[in-house]
Parts: sequence; C-alpha cells; structure tokens
Amino acid sequence: MTEAVAEEADATGKVTVTRAPIADLEREQTQAVRSQAQAESKKKGEADEQQKLTRELDRHIQQESNEVLAERLITANSALISQRDLVATMQRNKPEETVAALDARITRYRQAKLNYATADRN
Repeated sequence: MTEAVAEEADATGKVTVTRAPIADLEREQTQAVRSQAQAESKKKGEADEQQKLTRELDRHIQQESNEVLAERLITANSALISQRDLVATMQRNKPEETVAALDARITRYRQAKLNYATADRN
C-alpha cells in the first residue's frame, strides 16, 4: 500500500509537471484571441473610416460645378506637361554614370555612415 501511495504521488508530480506547459499555451492562446479580436475591431474601424472619407470625397466632387472641374483638369494637365518637360530635360542633361562611378559613390556613402556612427559615439 505504501508503495502504491508513493507511486501515486510520483505520478501526480509527473502529471503536474507535464501539464504546466499546457497552462502557458492556454494563456498564450487567450492572448492571441484577444489580439486577433482587437485587430479585427481596428480593421473594421478603419474600413468604416475609409467608407466615410470616400462618401465625403464623393460629396465634394458632386458639389463642384462642371466648369470648376474642367478648369482644374486643364490646370492639372498643364502641370503634368510641364513636369514631363522638366523630367525630359533632366534626363537629357544628366551625366552618364558608370558602374565604377556608382560603386565609388556607394563606398563614399558607406564611409560617411561609418564616420557619422563613430562620431556619434564620441
């Protein structure tokens, strides 16, 4: 009988040790479920906000007259043409860069970064 009681106590101890990770996993699962619920709630809130902003934008667009919209379109197209011309000019005037020049620039940037990091520590 004494031997059976000792074996039972030993088995109980082993069960307790074996079940300990289960409690940790259950706590982690509970936290994960809470985090998921919070994320889903936040996602729904963000979707609601996006719908609200879309409705506001639609309302603002509908409030503008066709003449105002046409003028804005002309202005935007003019700005776009100017920007395209500027990009084309910049591309024509940019210096040709070789792989060696790019490698040298990368090396200078890395050295400057190291110098900055070293100077920051002092």
